[in-house]
Amino acid sequence: MMAIYMTLALCIGVAVVARRPVGGRKNLAGVFGGTEHEAVQTGTRWAVDVLAAEGISASEKPMVALRELRRANRALSLTGAKVLLDHLQLAR
Repeated sequence: MMAIYMTLALCIGVAVVARRPVGGRKNLAGVFGGTEHEAVQTGTRWAVDVLAAEGISASEKPMVALRELRRANRALSLTGAKVLLDHLQLAR
């Protein structure tokens, strides 16, 4: 009986560790390639093009902009899109 509980606890522990969230910059590096800094630059240029094509202002409608960026590239995480949105708003 003890072996069953130990096995169950080990499985739960592995599942919790495996689902650790990835930071926004790491997500961008996975999506756009290169170093984290290069990925942010590439991603920011991409985000400008995507939002301009849809006529969305990141400063006026940030939630709509986040949704559109994630819709345009499904591999982009919420935190990755937020990093891009923050860089877009700093650039203005």
